[in-house]
Amino acid sequence: MSSGHFKGCRTPEDCWCEAKRYLKLSVVTLGIFALEIVAGFAIESLALVADSFHVLTDNVVILVALSAVAIIKLNATAGPAQIRTGAFYLSLGLLGATMLGVAWEAFDRLFNPQEVESGIVMAAVALIGLGGNILQRRMHERAPDEHKHELHRSISLHILSDLFLSGAVTLGGVLIALTGSKLVDPLLTIGVVGWTLWGMLKLIRNPGGEEHRH
Repeated sequence: MSSGHFKGCRTPEDCWCEAKRYLKLSVVTLGIFALEIVAGFAIESLALVADSFHVLTDNVVILVALSAVAIIKLNATAGPAQIRTGAFYLSLGLLGATMLGVAWEAFDRLFNPQEVESGIVMAAVALIGLGGNILQRRMHERAPDEHKHELHRSISLHILSDLFLSGAVTLGGVLIALTGSKLVDPLLTIGVVGWTLWGMLKLIRNPGGEEHRH
């Protein structure tokens, strides 16, 4: 087998490397989500909470990919393309509803500011999340060429967006620690929501990621 496969993979018939890779990505994603959601509520950082829900929805997409791979490998009668498409739009709908609720809270905080208890904790948690995103990207991009299809490219976009957002929240925590401003968190949250909704629009218009072919 070509490079990018896991140990013990000798023939295409016994190759479960794609499923294993998605499972490992899911474990890392759930770890990032748990850390950010707990810390976000603990220090009242809406930006961390918003990013955690973005991460959770990305995990739904990864699990959809894992399910599709399992269906193909087990030769089930259900069409993996139809299952993948249905779950894809369901996950986007859930993400959109979540982000609109977070945006409403963020705009309320612009007019009724609440202090984030610790910008340093916010930055440290986001930095750990950034490290997790870098690990995910390295794991995902090690996939062999035969696994780099449309769904692979879609997940790559999700991971890359998580990486950028973690960087933004890290910067926001540093700014809060330095300035003590109560407006950094809601403004950063609105930025996270805007980035997420824009990414959703791009995925809806081009779910297969065909732009990567050119």
